[in-house]
Amino acid sequence: MITRSNLNEFELGLPITPEDEAVAYKFIGPGLRGRYPDLMMRDYLRALGDDLATLDVEKLCSQYIAAITDDPAKPERKWSIHAALVGSLTVDDHLFAINDGEWYQLDEAFKNSIEDMFLELREIWPYPPFPLKKIYDNEGNGHYEREEDFNERLAAEFNHCLFDQKLIDIPDIQRSGFEAWRTSSAAARSSPHPHPLPFCRFADC
Repeated sequence: MITRSNLNEFELGLPITPEDEAVAYKFIGPGLRGRYPDLMMRDYLRALGDDLATLDVEKLCSQYIAAITDDPAKPERKWSIHAALVGSLTVDDHLFAINDGEWYQLDEAFKNSIEDMFLELREIWPYPPFPLKKIYDNEGNGHYEREEDFNERLAAEFNHCLFDQKLIDIPDIQRSGFEAWRTSSAAARSSPHPHPLPFCRFADC
């Protein structure tokens, strides 16, 4: 179902808890080099270079993502590219989603109810992008605030619910949890703001 032509429609995600938040990522495989501050499919495709022409499912399973934390005492955590794929495909008018390397057929009514709710709750964000805070220690060494701190700060400032890292689990399916706000990604593609923040107003929660 996954082909070289539709791979850029997927995202990459790792089951990392807040305690193990990564500060950088790298791809592991022949010819793959460099470290990246964010986990992006486009970086993986760019890192493949000419090897993209021969990419197949076997290679997706044999190449890895390593998450690097800010604690040098902790070992790198890694997953195969295939296990890290997040996305969905429509085949013969049926919608399928991949999670942790496993494919699931999505109920159309369930999908439509999520997209309808997203469109109902969606509001055009009237503010310009907010910068990340720069944090410095006593020696002048600086770094940006963590994503979870950024989300918590904005949610508190605007009195919004925060859906980031709030998981929905499918009963009787191990490791099926997915972030609630990410279920709106399909509807968000038709939005003028295709990367919604993981918030909604308290009145709508």
